[in-house]
Amino acid sequence: MTTKERRFVEEYIINSNATTAAIRAGYSEKSAKYIGYRLRQNPIIAMAISERLKELFMSAEEAGKHLSDIARTRLNDYLIVRKKLTTPTVRKGLQQLIDELDAERELEKEFARVAGLEGKELEAHQAEQRKRELQRLRYALELKRNPNGYRDVVGEPYYEDVVELDLIGLSQAYEQGRIKKLSFNEHGPTVEMYPADKALRYILQLTGRLVQRHEHRAEFVSVDTSDLNEEEKASLVELALKVVK
Repeated sequence: MTTKERRFVEEYIINSNATTAAIRAGYSEKSAKYIGYRLRQNPIIAMAISERLKELFMSAEEAGKHLSDIARTRLNDYLIVRKKLTTPTVRKGLQQLIDELDAERELEKEFARVAGLEGKELEAHQAEQRKRELQRLRYALELKRNPNGYRDVVGEPYYEDVVELDLIGLSQAYEQGRIKKLSFNEHGPTVEMYPADKALRYILQLTGRLVQRHEHRAEFVSVDTSDLNEEEKASLVELALKVVK
């Protein structure tokens, strides 16, 4: 390969753009599109690019596995569902609260009789009953003034399903390159996934099941050679002959 061709290989590795690589390799901008395309089709240069990629990057098998991991990665994979004890706040009307206090007072009265409470135990129990009576009286007076009155009270606790992020799993996936971005701020973690469709496209390209667009381009391209020097014209002729062969 010539010096320019070797330079083209190195430049093409950077962004996989044949036109840009040709310009950076020293070819004329006017013919860069044509030259870049022909250089990319050159078997020797294609082999050099392939070998250089093997030196710099992971193998096709490794890349395929990595892309497969990206394509299969979903945020749902890092969600954990656990049970959480929740104590709700319940709104109750004053009449409902009065009825509940009456039922509670009757139950406690029956309990004291059956349990045979005496002495200090009975005194403590009666003190609690007195509190219930006073609370009932307060509710009754307020209900008389405001028939629509209510109270927000503590309800019965219950277990509910809570979804949380598996931060350890997310951190490991980020380190493995399966997640594009993972950051934290005062509002919590921010997660950005790689687009699965792009990963799948690259997998198909690796396995040869997706044809690159440039393979369908026209075989012949019109090139303005008026501003080319003799060396560049000779390169064009040489490339054209290789294609014809």
